[in-house]
Amino acid sequence: MTPLTVAPDATWLMSAYDEYPPRSSVVLLAAGYAWEAVRTPQDLGLATAERLLADRDDRTLLGPVLQSRRSECLYWLIRPGSTADYPDGCQHLGVGNWIAAPCDRALHPDTVRWLHLPEPGILTSAAWLAAALHDTRHPTAGRDQMTHSDDAALIEAAQAPILPLDAHRPEKVSPLLWAEYVEIMSAAPYGKVTPAGAARLEVIYSQAPEILAAGRDLDFTPRRFR
Repeated sequence: MTPLTVAPDATWLMSAYDEYPPRSSVVLLAAGYAWEAVRTPQDLGLATAERLLADRDDRTLLGPVLQSRRSECLYWLIRPGSTADYPDGCQHLGVGNWIAAPCDRALHPDTVRWLHLPEPGILTSAAWLAAALHDTRHPTAGRDQMTHSDDAALIEAAQAPILPLDAHRPEKVSPLLWAEYVEIMSAAPYGKVTPAGAARLEVIYSQAPEILAAGRDLDFTPRRFR
């Protein structure tokens, strides 16, 4: 997996709380506002990123991923306000934390570099990322021969968190897609579905129309499934 060799435009990730060290080729991006982050050990992170980026469908779901060679870790930018059960050694970063990213004048960033920087507005689902990290740490034999319908057994074997409202998940809908759908819909009662979230819902409905009927009468307020 080859990192981006030129610092890409990441202005959509910036906020008024960022810091700019003098005479530095990095900018300190403030977590907890437009996005939050998950810090993972480098070995686990690189193995997970390589697998997700190699899959065309997974790649479309992946938000920005930053590698810090100095601290030997990866930072995954996720939707603000989302939570999940990550493997040991991973840390959720919110308000009060900053991550160093290459600024636009860092033509050949070395200490920190973007492994993946998608279109503006795409942030990773926390539940989806947690499941992917667990999957990497606890691989199941014969995964290459598994289908999406086998994902439930895979997640259980990987000790991923219990899926919210899983009793209502249509049989043909993968657990990862269902977890992402519930996460987006849990923001609806509070009017916090972002334009990117609404657009993602349209994609989900087109991929799995049965989700629309399954979720029509569900109560997505967090107290029901957390």
